[in-house]
Amino acid sequence: MKLSAILLLLFVAPLSSHTLEQTPIHVHPVVEKRVAIIGGGAAGTSAAFWLSNVFGSHINVSTTLYERDSYLGGRSITVPIKDDEESYGYMELGASIFVPVNYNLMNATKRFNLTLTTLVDRNISERIGVWDGEQFLFQETSSGWFDKVRAIWRYGLTPLKIKKIVSTITGRWLDIYHESSAFVHMETIVDKLGLGDEVEMTAAEYYAKKGGLNERYLREIVQSATRVNYGQNLDSMHALGSHISMAAAGAKSIKGGNFQIFEQFALRSNADIRLNTVVTDIQTSLEYDSENRPITRYILETDAGTMESFDAVIVAAPLQSTNLKSFRRPEMPEYKTIHVTLIAGVPNSSYFDKSSIDVPTTIVTTGPPYVDHFDNGIPPWTTFAQHKIVHDSNETVVKMFSERRVTDEQLNELFESRSWTYRKEWDAYPVLKTLKSSNWMPIVLDGNTENGIDTSGIFYVNSFESLFSTMESQTVASKNIVRLLHQEWCAPAQDCPEFGDGWGSH
Repeated sequence: MKLSAILLLLFVAPLSSHTLEQTPIHVHPVVEKRVAIIGGGAAGTSAAFWLSNVFGSHINVSTTLYERDSYLGGRSITVPIKDDEESYGYMELGASIFVPVNYNLMNATKRFNLTLTTLVDRNISERIGVWDGEQFLFQETSSGWFDKVRAIWRYGLTPLKIKKIVSTITGRWLDIYHESSAFVHMETIVDKLGLGDEVEMTAAEYYAKKGGLNERYLREIVQSATRVNYGQNLDSMHALGSHISMAAAGAKSIKGGNFQIFEQFALRSNADIRLNTVVTDIQTSLEYDSENRPITRYILETDAGTMESFDAVIVAAPLQSTNLKSFRRPEMPEYKTIHVTLIAGVPNSSYFDKSSIDVPTTIVTTGPPYVDHFDNGIPPWTTFAQHKIVHDSNETVVKMFSERRVTDEQLNELFESRSWTYRKEWDAYPVLKTLKSSNWMPIVLDGNTENGIDTSGIFYVNSFESLFSTMESQTVASKNIVRLLHQEWCAPAQDCPEFGDGWGSH
């Protein structure tokens, strides 16, 4: 207002004895918008970052980020080995890897001056084995050439056929980075990327329809990948989840922990970060602007009893894990409970009827139909992967995934000795069931979706997780919601910069 007054005085002051015709100058007032984000994982922190980059100087967006835990990163978290990271290093507990085609994560690594590394120490020669409870159906050796010849003998040309299928599908996914318009419904993006068959058919049905694929390869290798990545089998998960599981070539992690990407997203956004804070309720309030037009506001209440008003809310955590009961839906996906067990010890190679040098470093148990050698047809664990060597004790640090808690008795069979065991149980990702258009969780939980959205809304990032769940896809989903807000808030005056890739000057 002060600037407008000064300009007004300049133009009404007499410049000479003659009257001059003046051209009025219109100064757009700065529009204030407040956005709340619930959840400080990949989706929430990246949403805060995109919000800070794309609105320019005419729309001032202030963001408040609520996180119920004491840290940022969500399912991306590290654990100090033997509770002593300085001496022994750390282990990634949850979201562990991303791949070179993950544009947002790779870009963040470069721009935030983070260092890429591998998940498994370089002094461990990675070899995969597929264990059916009695024998290894397939086992890699230290000779890559020999393994390729043996794979062709066992599986024929199916590995090449699957590689081509996966490349085609992931190529479609990459088109999303060139998409300039936001989408309000999950069905829209599925249709645009041509992924209908991939989400409406189980992986087993999809591959059967393709025909000419070696069943051994599907069950021993492809299904092993889906069990490692999503703890699910080909008969129960949709085909897209299977393709994503097979697209892990060149996997990388961040030295020091992947959570650093999301800390940087949050810190560089200048958001008001509220750790250890639970949002207990969201209430809708109807207010009126200076021209008596109705405006929807959202009042967030926290476990500390505070209440604040916002123009928009981004829910960036599974609704099941929040206190927002009034926003839950019947179609909410079931989440897969995963038990993670970290062990420092000496593996017992005799468990696998092998010498210590012949045991694969990553072992995946088989799923259906190769379950006859497991008690009650249930594998006791899903993966057994060696990640690090503790040099002062000659121990190996192993990460195990399982559907049930691995008991001490089972661990005593798998290890000759153990000096450290850490357990974590959590809902890691949705069960990737086949989906019809009516089964998707909505992206807009509140707001007019007939002609875009109105100037307010409650948005749900995790609706995207039923497509597939990765760190990268969460940053893509959050960017889509920020693009929705950009399209709506910038449209009246058209004075925002182009959205671009969302990175702004960072």
